[in-house]
Amino acid sequence: AVHLEELVRRRRAVLDGDDPDDLRRLRVAARRIRSLLRAARPLLDPAWAEPLRAELGWLGGALGPARDLDVLLVHVRAVSAHFEPGEQFTLARAIRTLDDERGEAYAGALEALAGVRCEQLVRRLRLELPSPRVRPCNLTTEALAAAEFRRLRKSVRRLRGVATDDQLHGLRIRVKRARYAAELAEREVGKGAAHFVARAKVVQDVLGEHQDACVAEARMRSLLGGPQGQRWAVAAGRLIERQAVRREWARAAFTPAWTALEREGRAVWQ
Repeated sequence: AVHLEELVRRRRAVLDGDDPDDLRRLRVAARRIRSLLRAARPLLDPAWAEPLRAELGWLGGALGPARDLDVLLVHVRAVSAHFEPGEQFTLARAIRTLDDERGEAYAGALEALAGVRCEQLVRRLRLELPSPRVRPCNLTTEALAAAEFRRLRKSVRRLRGVATDDQLHGLRIRVKRARYAAELAEREVGKGAAHFVARAKVVQDVLGEHQDACVAEARMRSLLGGPQGQRWAVAAGRLIERQAVRREWARAAFTPAWTALEREGRAVWQ
């Protein structure tokens, strides 16, 4: 109910304005509802829950390109502000290109939000989420959260040597799942679950920083193929170097963050 209220409010705000934070919060609300439905999957009627999850996935996908470009533009502008004036001038062209892409992506997001499909989804969520369809099940929310934590631990243990970027991105998704399952169990478990959620947020942020760096580097490299010239190549190269530093920081920060989360999880769920 909390996330649905946020979704409704932020949808209206995005349709009425152009604040990137409204778009971010709207996408988060849609993803949180979808993730909570997934976390509670064993307790819910799949014929009811899965179509809702599919539509929420569609909405998140429609908002994703604009949100990703917002994140990229904020980072590129912040980093380039510390460059020499000549490099800033060179990067301004790339920033304009990204801005134009963001405008197109935002137009697509607005079209989706204003469309019949989104209106029907919001109407259905308002009508049905207050009384979700459940099925007979002996599982508790505590048991669901414990199972998600065990799956997360196995995923980390399966990593051998230096994890690839894709492996770390997949791990971030599994951390989110464990976190949302723990949130479902907070009323049942109490402070222990809340402490686990706080630790999971730290790991999620670290892995999110790594993923943002990967996306930014890939985008900068794609722009290098254009006719911008040597100055642009040098400036873009400096931006790419910054992404490598971000990735290395995140990889170094992951180990202590995961150790703290695993310790908390073992205390709560075992």
